[in-house]
Amino acid sequence: EKSLDDFQRNLRLKNLYPTTSCNPFDPVDDHLKQSSPLLWFQRKILEIRQKCLHPNHPDIAQSYASVASLYEKRKDPYQARSFYQKSIDICKQILPSNHPTLSCLYHNIGMTYQSTGEYFTALCFIKKSLEIAEKTLPPYHLDLSFIYFNMAGLYDKLDDYSNATVYYKNSIIVNEKNPHIKDENYTFSCTKVGKIHSTMKQYSEALIYYNKALTIEEQLCPLDDPQLIDYYAEIASLHHKLEEYPNALLFFHKALHIVEKHLSSEFGKLFTLYDAIARSYEKNANYPQALLFYEKTLGISEQMYTLNHINSAVCYNNIGIVYIRMGQYSKALSYFELALHMRQICNPEDDSRWKEIQDAIDYLRELEDEDVIESAE
Repeated sequence: EKSLDDFQRNLRLKNLYPTTSCNPFDPVDDHLKQSSPLLWFQRKILEIRQKCLHPNHPDIAQSYASVASLYEKRKDPYQARSFYQKSIDICKQILPSNHPTLSCLYHNIGMTYQSTGEYFTALCFIKKSLEIAEKTLPPYHLDLSFIYFNMAGLYDKLDDYSNATVYYKNSIIVNEKNPHIKDENYTFSCTKVGKIHSTMKQYSEALIYYNKALTIEEQLCPLDDPQLIDYYAEIASLHHKLEEYPNALLFFHKALHIVEKHLSSEFGKLFTLYDAIARSYEKNANYPQALLFYEKTLGISEQMYTLNHINSAVCYNNIGIVYIRMGQYSKALSYFELALHMRQICNPEDDSRWKEIQDAIDYLRELEDEDVIESAE
């Protein structure tokens, strides 16, 4: 009787992080290496208990779970699953059906199925875990957040983004009820929800969740940390899609400041940001600044690639368009001619874009013949 009481008292749902499992029994020292000697020792304990105790004794269930946990840490999900199942079989006989220990074990065995790509089976076990947890834990207990997070991840892997969003949001809500604790699961959940809303073209909703994630990240790292680049760039992109160009430029420039300071040799990142900033300036009718940043993209393109590269043709074309918007048609014509020449060299088989550029060139030449260009400039 006392042994069962002690066993039940120690079986608590805890530490349900997606990359680890919770052990409802005696926890293994986190500082110990995932080593064969430790696993050997735990299996010896199991053998002794099997010889001395009743087959359904709680200590045997405890040993099964401890061994399973070690196999899981050694990234052997099949062995871990086998021992978790043995622990579950005993616990189902000696514990109430809604005992937190079963919730923990269902969760853990579910995660072994996730690690082997068996997502539907994993989902079945995580649902069982959640059903018990929702009945036995306070509504905003952090363990619920971890289970919601893992549920969301499974739905995400199954491309069920509607349910993934629901459970990511549930995880976020629980985290926000515990303001003193914000972990990587919270920012990851916010980012995933933001990305799903963005994919569905719900840009305002996406912004809300990206801003939540950014708020936490800015508290955790310096404001010029490269980790913030993607947050700033994504938020800027959402503002651009919402036609909020001043806000877009604000966040694009924040991202650019970090890249130029810490990652100046990463030409791909620089090119992407220069191009995005140029487009926002162009949409905001600030053509001199748009021209400045399109010229930066051309400079980067010439450093990244050979002289004749399709990317440079795109840059010439963009610069030509801005010159048209500025009414400087002769300069526009020269850049369109460069763009066409570059495309013909780089991709002679594809004439779909040639025609667009050629039409622009023909139009500008007609204006030139009519002396419209000279009078306009």
